Amino acid sequence: MTSFVSEKLRLPRRLTKSISEIVHRKSMGNAFFATTFLQSLAESRLLTFSADKMRWIWNEAAVDAKNISDDVVEVMAEKIQTLQRGAQDLLMTASCIGASFEKLMMA
Repeated sequence: MTSFVSEKLRLPRRLTKSISEIVHRKSMGNAFFATTFLQSLAESRLLTFSADKMRWIWNEAAVDAKNISDDVVEVMAEKIQTLQRGAQDLLMTASCIGASFEKLMMA
């Protein structure tokens, strides 16, 4: 997981060891959940890019305190709820069409 987090944050492994351990524990090593967790950390400003240091920074205790869902459906539902109403309506219509469709079908 250290390599995964280091790659995502574009930092050397030695700098991401502590956050990688937290991400691994909370995501149970699942790459989807790890990515989602890192995104939620950034969205909640617990993981921020420091222009002064030219790298990502975080508060280890705050990251450790952050909850993560272990249910893919719950994670996706939370993501959809953050979208604008029009985008939610479009997804609802698209879900009725099926797993794949042409863009023109939605016009």
